Amino acid sequence: MTGLAESIPAPGWHPPRRDATASLISDSTRTDAFTLGQFAQALTAGDVLDSRTIALPGAMIMLPTGTRMINMFTDRVRRAATEAGFAEYDYPMLAPADVYAATELVFPVADRLLRVDDARFRGTAPRAVLSPTGEATVYTHWARVVRHRSDLPIRMWRQARYFRPMPAGTRSGRSVFRAMESTGVMEFQACFADQNEARAEFHALESLFRQVVADYGAPALWSTRPRWGNNTTVADRSIGGDVPLPGGATLQVASLYEQGQRFSRAYNVTIREDGVQHATWHATGALTKRLLLSQLLLSLRTDLTLCVPPHWAPDQVGLVVFDAAAADASRQLASALSAHDVRVVASSPGQGKVNDRRWRLAGVPVRCYVSAPRSPQDRYRVVIVRATDRWEYELAVGNPEQAAQAVEAALDSVREVLADEIESYLACRVVATTTADETREVVTAGLVAEVPIAMDESAIATVATWQRGEVLGTVESDRNRLCALTGRRTRQVAYVSARL
Repeated sequence: MTGLAESIPAPGWHPPRRDATASLISDSTRTDAFTLGQFAQALTAGDVLDSRTIALPGAMIMLPTGTRMINMFTDRVRRAATEAGFAEYDYPMLAPADVYAATELVFPVADRLLRVDDARFRGTAPRAVLSPTGEATVYTHWARVVRHRSDLPIRMWRQARYFRPMPAGTRSGRSVFRAMESTGVMEFQACFADQNEARAEFHALESLFRQVVADYGAPALWSTRPRWGNNTTVADRSIGGDVPLPGGATLQVASLYEQGQRFSRAYNVTIREDGVQHATWHATGALTKRLLLSQLLLSLRTDLTLCVPPHWAPDQVGLVVFDAAAADASRQLASALSAHDVRVVASSPGQGKVNDRRWRLAGVPVRCYVSAPRSPQDRYRVVIVRATDRWEYELAVGNPEQAAQAVEAALDSVREVLADEIESYLACRVVATTTADETREVVTAGLVAEVPIAMDESAIATVATWQRGEVLGTVESDRNRLCALTGRRTRQVAYVSARL
């Protein structure tokens, strides 16, 4: 906010007269009955996306409000990437199938490729495949352009699209997060001559990702992934950011990989020094639009309407006008708000009711019902409604500037309510445990267990036998505690949860 609202007292809110009140769905008794399919319906009603019309798992139509959200997210990432010295590239979605032969040297990918069929070449090998990740095309390019130390470092990012086979029975709600065609992937790749440089970049990327995720208010749990399983195959070290969801699973919204020389050796990305070819060192990571979708899910209200946090809402304020006499007053208020960098949209007199409903479903943080002064002596009248609970604040002031101050105070109120909700939500979803039995009970209840575990391969296997979730990763604690599995002393604390 601009600070304009500091000059007026906080609004006096009261229960709604027009709408039924609403609250956070994850705090209500309806949580158990809530499904991701209902969330998908809310996203469609809120003009964010449509995941049902195109009959493929995860095939989504981005609607206007959702497109604006993604564009704002992309702009935020672009600013952060530019400040960190990353150049923006674009790579093709199609590549020859043999490009992925080198990836097979690192991890199995053959059964994860969507192949492009061309009837003119039926009976022959597919001419191309759709990219499931970014490594193949990026590293094929680097192998061509990198020859000497002077060609490095390379710091690049791109807006990627990933294509991966998806079971036909994937439910429409779940496919909002797990799509056959994943868009909105902000992929970062960095290439260095020396290991220490790549390691430093890995940590710098972690800081960048943490800041972006924090800017969006996501309650992400950051942890170092276990060194066993597919993470060992693709990286020396991996860090992920996971958001706990109301349905009892966590969702990865960010990931980072210190890849070492695995892919540079496979793709022959090398530099020549003293007559010897040296493989380069890589660090990579990705932020995804899952970050936005997870926040929309966590702010969903009990009436299945959205409530978009003001700082990344495409429209922060909607001005509702029911009669022509109030149109001029609405324009004046819109002008006053725009002058203070508030993103405002106003209805025409004939569209007041339609737009009011649309903005309520879309989770516009604040709606204002504007009335015209009845005489030169009459005061400027506005009823302010906040999306968090539908509570109202009636305002009668002398001019639009004063009304704008009250609207900004209302936006601050929405922001504070949402921040408090997220803090309370995370405190309820993450439960500290000390024994294996407690941990199983917590995960079975659909929560995240925070438990001391001396991490090794046997610990991963033990948790897997519970069939209640998995070890997401570990963080270093500031004190020694007893491992819940072995009784050994450890400073490691693990997050254990089901994963979406």
